[in-house]
Amino acid sequence: MIEVSAGKILSGRLTRAAQQRFAFTYLPDVSAEASASLPMPVRAESWTFVWGLPPIFQMNLPEGTLRLHLENLLTKAVPDFDDLELLHVTGQSHIGCLRYGTPGSEIDAPPAAVSVQGILTYDGPRI
Repeated sequence: MIEVSAGKILSGRLTRAAQQRFAFTYLPDVSAEASASLPMPVRAESWTFVWGLPPIFQMNLPEGTLRLHLENLLTKAVPDFDDLELLHVTGQSHIGCLRYGTPGSEIDAPPAAVSVQGILTYDGPRI
């Protein structure tokens, strides 16, 4: 599960309902200004997507070489690794109004700085 914030307002939760089936649910008392996107206005019923993440969240996933390297590193370490897990790993370092985090995490907490070169040359944890 990932908490989604629009601006500085916690707006809802993105969850995995089944394999490649995801649901986004707004929090009960969230205002319309905390909407994640125009095609997904605030409502009580969950927004369910059968073939992957909702498009507003897909556009925040890394692409190309960076995505391939992250998938290669994380697929072995994270059970059931998929787009939701990838969004969870990269979620706090996006440009735009949406932020992603674990339940209870601070919205404004800056992520630890990691360079693309550092990701591409990562050799695993040092023991």
